[in-house]
Amino acid sequence: MYLQKARHLLRLLGRDRDAHALRLEDVDEYIRAREQEGAHGGTVYKEIVTLRQALKWAVRRKHFVGDPATIIPPLKNEYEPRRRHLGIEEFGKLLYELLQHRRCWTIVTVYTGARRSDVERLVGEDHVDLANGWVRLPGTKTKLSDRTVPIAAGLRAYLESVPAAQRSGRVVAPWSSVNHDLAAACARACIGKISPNDLRRSYASWLKQGGEDSMVVARLLGHTSTQMVERVYGHLSQDNYRNAASKLPALPAEAGSASVVTPSAREASQARRASGDRRARSQSATQRSPAFGRTRGFFCSEPGRNRTYNPRIKSPLLYQLSYEPERRALIDHSEGEGKPEDAWGTSVGDERRPRPAPRLWTAARVGSASRRNR
Repeated sequence: MYLQKARHLLRLLGRDRDAHALRLEDVDEYIRAREQEGAHGGTVYKEIVTLRQALKWAVRRKHFVGDPATIIPPLKNEYEPRRRHLGIEEFGKLLYELLQHRRCWTIVTVYTGARRSDVERLVGEDHVDLANGWVRLPGTKTKLSDRTVPIAAGLRAYLESVPAAQRSGRVVAPWSSVNHDLAAACARACIGKISPNDLRRSYASWLKQGGEDSMVVARLLGHTSTQMVERVYGHLSQDNYRNAASKLPALPAEAGSASVVTPSAREASQARRASGDRRARSQSATQRSPAFGRTRGFFCSEPGRNRTYNPRIKSPLLYQLSYEPERRALIDHSEGEGKPEDAWGTSVGDERRPRPAPRLWTAARVGSASRRNR
């Protein structure tokens, strides 16, 4: 992996560039160039990781003096695992569109779950044991990559069809243009595009859909834990979800019938009016009222109206003009014990100072007088 990623680094940064002359701006320019070329964010992240590992190796060997952290920008790997895997029907359509030797490559990959490099290292007399039904995959990526997997029934039938004289040497020939050729075959078969790793994902997904334990699938793939199986490789089908839902218990008899239907909004509103629920009717009117917080019957409990005719609310000025004489009479009756008042609001015979009228009422009287004099 590091060798493949280093090729892009050497291509864009330059083979003759001195590591001590490398700056943060150069790495940022490299990232922008790779993004313009259409490289995926996860791919660019791995390339920067390769550069960082190379600089750390150079520091340990004393070939580089400096801190790699000052050159490598902080990146976040936003990796989203692919979910693409083949269905049984798609697998048959894909094989139909491939040539014979490419068909063999695809069959071996799908039925062993091997990586591309592992498949192309297979040698018939060294790695394939048809008598006992095992295939040894000479993997090198992880500690468990060099593993032995059982030969599936579909793979056994295909390998046994190969003449005995041709069972020596490489099992499959190297396929340098595998991504391009698989994409073209998928287009001809009218199925979704797949990659060599999607074939490996199909192997794991078929096993999980068949009910195999995640640890068993992980060991067959060459992983030490089930994390990659559960996150990347093992995907369930819709039938698995349907089978899981079918195991739920039946509905109890006490649940009754489904004939009781929830009443509509109109029926619920009529029921509230019939029951005389004043509070519910006010809330219902509030939901149907116009904007600006205006509600029906909120101020003076008058249902069915959007505006109130209460003068206290409608116009405080008109209320004071209309009700001020009556209000003052009530006040004077309680304070003056029924004594008559003069025009200034002072009881006759008292030497109290006159009470000035409220400012709003005085302004209203002056305004009305000025309008009468026009």
